[in-house]
Amino acid sequence: MIRKRTRAGLVVRYITATAVALIAMTVFILFIDSILDSNVRDYSKGWQVSFSGKTVKNADLYTYRFDRAIKKGDMIILNKRLPRTLGEDVILSFDGELSAVTVNIDGITTYSYGYDLLRKKQTPGNGLHMVLLPTNAAGRECCITITPGIDNAFRVLSPVRLVPAKNKVGCYSYMHVETYTVAFLLFTLGAVLMLLSIAVGIRGRNYGLTFSIGALAFISAVWTMCFTHMVEIFSADFYVNTLLRYLSAYTLVLPFMSILYLIRKPGKRRYQRICGRIAGIISVVFVASSWIFTLTGLVHPADLMILSELMILAVIILMILASDRTAAKRSSPVLIDDLAILVLSAGYLADMLRKYLAVYIRIRSRALFYSFLPQIILSFIILIGAAYLIRLKNQAMSKATREIGEEIAFRDAVTGLYNRTYCNDLFERLTGEEAPLSYQIVCFNINGVSKTNDTFGREAGDMLIMDAAEIIRDSFSWCGTVIRMGGDEFIVLIENGSYRDVKTSLSRMKRLEARYEFRRKYDIRISYGAASSDEKAARSPEDVYNRAEARLYAMKKETSYGKYL
Repeated sequence: MIRKRTRAGLVVRYITATAVALIAMTVFILFIDSILDSNVRDYSKGWQVSFSGKTVKNADLYTYRFDRAIKKGDMIILNKRLPRTLGEDVILSFDGELSAVTVNIDGITTYSYGYDLLRKKQTPGNGLHMVLLPTNAAGRECCITITPGIDNAFRVLSPVRLVPAKNKVGCYSYMHVETYTVAFLLFTLGAVLMLLSIAVGIRGRNYGLTFSIGALAFISAVWTMCFTHMVEIFSADFYVNTLLRYLSAYTLVLPFMSILYLIRKPGKRRYQRICGRIAGIISVVFVASSWIFTLTGLVHPADLMILSELMILAVIILMILASDRTAAKRSSPVLIDDLAILVLSAGYLADMLRKYLAVYIRIRSRALFYSFLPQIILSFIILIGAAYLIRLKNQAMSKATREIGEEIAFRDAVTGLYNRTYCNDLFERLTGEEAPLSYQIVCFNINGVSKTNDTFGREAGDMLIMDAAEIIRDSFSWCGTVIRMGGDEFIVLIENGSYRDVKTSLSRMKRLEARYEFRRKYDIRISYGAASSDEKAARSPEDVYNRAEARLYAMKKETSYGKYL
């Protein structure tokens, strides 16, 4: 119960922190948005709309709907007299959806776009048309003529805005500055994550999820900048911008599929494997074919947009069906992953509903004309990133716990030195491919432990062992690994060393023996014997150890304290 509450609390904390951050960002952005929008005049009411032989007077462009589908070559004419208080250096701004456009002031053409493309049998692009009105335009008749380049180029008319030329950026901010902020965040996040994943991949580490999240953020940022016309700040070519918009929309399927696959790997059942394979195959086939059809002109990219939206929903559903829910542990990352998928699915459906509401329902709402899909994708990435970070933290904690367990298993409880278990693993490594070219083993035995126990008590005997361990460690740790084999026996393994290192360390050990003995009431005498892997008949670490141990006992037999190598 406590564990479940802890997991639930962790999820709530992450979600709360994310929500607070998003709310704070939204409040700040809305404040900036209100400042920028203060110079933008909505000029969408009172237009005369002529289409298909019918004229509607005093129309509101937000709520006007066509009585039939738009056909290629149709002509939609908008007429309205400009205000007498127009002023100088004013921009008339409106969106153009795959159509050629002209703007006339009292019958004089002030602006024209796309008719040269129609003559070449090409389709004009989507763009935010910004027409600098003549200085004498106040009170004059304004006529906007729109000629669609394809069938069903658009279903609703774009609102018209009047913006001072000095505040040209207001034409873009009017379409929600928060969306531009989200696009900038996605672009920056995507670029950083992709570069980071490439660097991690070069070092041989797993980078799939990081790269997929970065690709999703980067591609969705490109689509957002094209959809909101932010890209026009850098490129005024509407045709290229529109092509980039559609291609990025098609490509979104791949990172979506990759992320869902990595966080929800297909289960072992047959239908789960089939669903996972179908999701991968249709994603790759759709992206490849849509790029080919678009770049070769076989199909207009706008005709593939509905298929692209349905494809993303199909991939989400297939990957949910493919995931092994019975094997998934209900941990915090899994719960956050589930929430991210729910947010993505619901948000994507809601954005599609918004688009169709804008087409078929007459509501005067600016929000219906602009997608909130970038915000949904950013929320999805934040949640997936939070789950990924929790997984990394859990892995680090598990690794640390495992290392601590290994450290406890490999350490002697009394002296803190490595124990016999570690020595066995070390001997196995010495016979492997990464074995050193040569090594030396020095065996030690503490003299007089039993006598010290009998004379001064067991505590003094334990102190003698600890003193001897400190002496050996301080003498040999600079060149080798010190191990307590048990009782009063120790060894030192020196890798890629020489007998000179052994002699240097033994000399230091003698000095430390005398120093320690001066402060203790018992004698400190350590016998030793050394052997090297370079000697004949030293075929294995056990052979070297046995030879060093034999020399140790020869030393104990011949002299109470002397040198024997």
